[in-house]
Amino acid sequence: WHLENTGAGQNVMGVSTVALAVVQVIVFLFSNRLFRVISHIAMLHLTLVIFSICLISYTMLPNPWWVVGVEVLHGFAYAATWCTLVTYTAQAVPPAAISTVEGLLHTCYMGVGVGSAKLLGGVLIERYGLVFTYKSFALACLVILALFLLIQTCTYKPVLTVDEYTGQIQRHLSKSFPHGSRKGGSGFLLRHPDDPRYDTITTAAWDKSPWDK
Repeated sequence: WHLENTGAGQNVMGVSTVALAVVQVIVFLFSNRLFRVISHIAMLHLTLVIFSICLISYTMLPNPWWVVGVEVLHGFAYAATWCTLVTYTAQAVPPAAISTVEGLLHTCYMGVGVGSAKLLGGVLIERYGLVFTYKSFALACLVILALFLLIQTCTYKPVLTVDEYTGQIQRHLSKSFPHGSRKGGSGFLLRHPDDPRYDTITTAAWDKSPWDK
């Protein structure tokens, strides 16, 4: 509807749909490499910003063809979000519960989320118009991002280490990792949820804390 209101023809809609699909396929295929350079949490931060940019851009198109570029960003954000949610869930949840949790994830995202957004969006479009609705959802993305950052800042994150004397795996809670010093003294870091190299990284990869001297 909005594209038709801006004067977009069938060519624009077709090309934008193809661009969206191609970008999504590329991201899905190479998501494993993507998470080697950016963490899951950082990816969610990025995609929320991109979603907000896309929604605002829909209301400011100087030419209908510009929507193709917006759809490229949209395709990347959508595919990256799904890859992040699925792979992070697979790491954080016990193997026996993966199917159940990912089923709940799909239900919440595609069922409750999409369904409620369509209902709310329909009401807002009817009362206030498309432009207001796009801007409202863009603001909602930024609010969710702010809440997400606040929760990440205020909560403790698990860090697994190996005791250098006993060889036992120990679990610590770190609030500032990796920006602060590691918890639990010396040892080798096995995994941290924010680190895409969770299965190979050791404490030698990080700068030594001043207390190691």
